[in-house]
Amino acid sequence: MIDPSQINTLVQFYGALADGTRLKLIGLLALKPTCGQDLAMQLGVSAPTVSHHISKLKKLDLVSSVREDNTIFYALNTARLQQLTKGIFAEESPSAPRRDERQKVISNFFANGRLKDIPVQRKKKLYVLEEILKAFVAERDYSEAEINDIIKGYFDDYCTIRREFIMNRYMSRDKGVYRLNPPELWIGTDALRGSYAEE
Repeated sequence: MIDPSQINTLVQFYGALADGTRLKLIGLLALKPTCGQDLAMQLGVSAPTVSHHISKLKKLDLVSSVREDNTIFYALNTARLQQLTKGIFAEESPSAPRRDERQKVISNFFANGRLKDIPVQRKKKLYVLEEILKAFVAERDYSEAEINDIIKGYFDDYCTIRREFIMNRYMSRDKGVYRLNPPELWIGTDALRGSYAEE
């Protein structure tokens, strides 16, 4: 049975999906965080049109954004998407992924403690990001230079990893100061958060 308090959200959600451009936009953001200009190019629409659709998705907390220099990158909040598509109709009973599955991904993508490449599949990417995240201490402030130096110990493209940390809410940034967020704020499945917490 649908929770009456969720009916308005449900109507807005399916209203947002009743548009071909927004569906394509969600599909692109499901692959990786992308800037507005690239989204406009891939969708064949103008930048203002992208902004219009992004604003509608943001109202449902389906999209988050972060500024890198003069560019704004957008990312899909997959946890929210799953909540809207499944959680409204029935209670979810997620089971934590097996630890050996996570370890297999780590073994495949890391060599001698360094990341060989960023996985394309989101689930694997989250495993990799959370592995690097272990190098950071909770409740401690980091400068951007410190963040970059730590990430470079794992992967040369520190800008991409740092951006993924922010887009997936693993970290927050305020006036150039970075801090590790508590796991409940992370974007991702509850199962992935649970497996990280167990280790």
